[in-house]
Amino acid sequence: MVDTYRLLISDIDADVLDQLVVDFGRVGGVLQMDVSDWPGDYAEFEGYIRDVEQRYPERLPRSASGASPEQVLPGDVAAQVFSTYSLPRRYVRWAPKVRLLTWGMAGENVRGVYGIEWTDEQQERFERQARRWRRTLAMCPGVLRRRNGRKQRRRSATRLREHQSMAYTEVKAFQRRAQMKENA
Repeated sequence: MVDTYRLLISDIDADVLDQLVVDFGRVGGVLQMDVSDWPGDYAEFEGYIRDVEQRYPERLPRSASGASPEQVLPGDVAAQVFSTYSLPRRYVRWAPKVRLLTWGMAGENVRGVYGIEWTDEQQERFERQARRWRRTLAMCPGVLRRRNGRKQRRRSATRLREHQSMAYTEVKAFQRRAQMKENA
């Protein structure tokens, strides 16, 4: 998330990065990471990432071309994620750009694990595309960029209210208040 913001929107100050790392520690705790091992600032976080990347396998195994479709090995994920056959038609034209941005941001270690060949030409295309998206996002007001997110949040909140039921403790509290009014 931080890398995407820095690539497509703008750079982030060091003190803000440190605060983000501290805040994401809570998210890591929710995801059952050991919070005591969580870094305290962004410099430590980069070291933490380097340590994790050193534990990556050399390369993930891939299925043979004649293997059955049910046989999926970890290395097959890279090919399956970006295959256009599973995308809705309206997104197929975006697949090459998304693939370029994703593998460009992944870094050498991750690309090596998945066996992705990355040339200097692809790196240049990635950098050009990132600059193009950054200019486009800079010209588009934030209100328009966030519009779809607000609409989706409103729809989700409405659906939640429609299907929400009171918790057991809320029901009991409501019943107690009603009894107290009757007794008074």
